[in-house]
Amino acid sequence: MNDKRFTFKMLGVFLMEAMNVSPKEVRKTFWHVVGGLILLILAFRLPEILAVLLR
Repeated sequence: MNDKRFTFKMLGVFLMEAMNVSPKEVRKTFWHVVGGLILLILAFRLPEILAVLLR
């Protein structure tokens, strides 16, 4: 079996799988990423936020 042909075939399969994503799934994934970033920011800022609130 030719390795290059196999690699390009697999690349094509993955490319078609990536193209077969609905806009609803993209929005859902996007909001999960945004939510995760917000949680990380809150986790690192929590001591400052608590210090201000408990003054």
